[in-house]
Amino acid sequence: MGVMHNVASIFTRDGKRASRRNPPAEQDDLQAEVRKKVAEEQAAAMVKALHEDAARARAEIGAIAIKEAEARPWTPPADY
Repeated sequence: MGVMHNVASIFTRDGKRASRRNPPAEQDDLQAEVRKKVAEEQAAAMVKALHEDAARARAEIGAIAIKEAEARPWTPPADY
């Protein structure tokens, strides 16, 4: 909670924890907002990383397929 609390306090008015201008209930709402935003950003980063990883894997598989195709010359089937 320490990091979240510090981040939330940055977004408060005057950086104060609880005062008449920033009652504890408002502070809790702000911390919940910050947690939600951080969770959304983390989820977006994970999705982006998964997409990049999938694209890299497809590219590697394609390159391997091309190398294997070039390594084995095509021979027509034998007539019986």
